[in-house]
Formats: sequence, structure tokens, C-alpha cells
Amino acid sequence: MKKLTFLFAIFAIFALTSCEKPSKSRIYTEEGSKLLLRYSKYDEAEEALTKAIRYDKHNFEAYYYRGCAKANAKKYEEALADFENAVALKPDYAD
Repeated sequence: MKKLTFLFAIFAIFALTSCEKPSKSRIYTEEGSKLLLRYSKYDEAEEALTKAIRYDKHNFEAYYYRGCAKANAKKYEEALADFENAVALKPDYAD
């Protein structure tokens, strides 16, 4: 019985910590886009947007802006992958 309770507790902790948190993702998306568009800090923008994606794997805007940051930093292959992810998540987002 103790083993079952322990396993359930471990599973519950894992489930709670791996949940997506769109509100945190939105905060990091806004921070990253601001660093990119307003201050041209591409590496810092990429870091913030990576955090946004970590909190919400379906955040197409974070993929798009991270792609822009990578393209400006001349990381074209990585940028293309992010743009493809953004379009895969939201096909009408292609521009």
C-alpha cells in the first residue's frame, strides 16, 4: 500500500510540473518580441521565446518571433524550422 501511495504521489508531482502554462508563455512571448523588435537583442529574445515555447508547445507566435530572432542572428536553418513550426500550428499564420 505504501508503495502504491508513493508511486501515486510521484506521478501526481510529475503531472503537475509538466503541465503547460499559457499565461507564463504569453509573458515570455511578449518579453521576447519586445527584445527583438524594440531593442534588437536577438540572443536574449531567443532565450525568452524558448522559455515561452517550453511553457506552451502550441504557441505559434513564440515560434514565429524566435524564427525572426534566429534569422536576424544569421541562424537561417534554425529560423526556417521555427517558421515551419509556426505555420504547422496555425496554417493561416503564414505571411
